[in-house]
Amino acid sequence: MKARIWNVFVSTKKADVELTVDSSSTYTVLHSSLLEKLDVKPIRRVRLRLADNSVVEKELGEIGIKIEEYRLSSSNFGG
Repeated sequence: MKARIWNVFVSTKKADVELTVDSSSTYTVLHSSLLEKLDVKPIRRVRLRLADNSVVEKELGEIGIKIEEYRLSSSNFGG
């Protein structure tokens, strides 16, 4: 699915991306290099339980995201 994402604190830093949608996901996962390009800074570290029941710790940031006519802010982490 095509989407536009941007840094919510510096709206001129944006990118058009192709996403795979998982309707049961709580967070959006984006490549760390893309987040660095958009200058998205981590706001906190979180512990996440994955589908295989393992637990990982990741830095969490915030982006703006627009998919079709829907626009929102999303928590995300780099992978």
